[in-house]
Amino acid sequence: MTINEFLMVPHDQIDYASLDTGLLHDLATQDSEPYIATSALAELGARGGAQAIAAAKEILAAEPWDRHLFAFAITTLCDLDRGSAAETMSRLLGTTSDPKVLDAMVECVLSDADHFETGEARAFADSLAAKIATAEPDQFTDVEERAAFLERYRAGSAS
Repeated sequence: MTINEFLMVPHDQIDYASLDTGLLHDLATQDSEPYIATSALAELGARGGAQAIAAAKEILAAEPWDRHLFAFAITTLCDLDRGSAAETMSRLLGTTSDPKVLDAMVECVLSDADHFETGEARAFADSLAAKIATAEPDQFTDVEERAAFLERYRAGSAS
């Protein structure tokens, strides 16, 4: 099947595990069917490797067209290449205020807080905390996670 034929099939009727990584990459990075893109990226992420990293980076380099896919690409990249994720998130932080995307960044930082304790990674975490602190807590999926993050990276500013 071609990518266009897959895009005509309901996302939950595709056997992603049986697809090769090249096709999964193409499905993950297409920009018309978000459920297919997210499912394909999930399969790539489960397999790990360069194709998953490349797909996540490609999604994050483009203009966000689906906030859930964009956030999932952040967590996928974070799971597979934390250094690259930190660089990418630093680049994206100034241009996003979407709580779903910020939640994904918080999740990434808290998943390996030690990585974000020094240097540029710490500077990013502090900048993220400053941005999170200005947003209403109820905009975030996990208010407790938000508070824990702020407590760790901006002591005394949690709301």
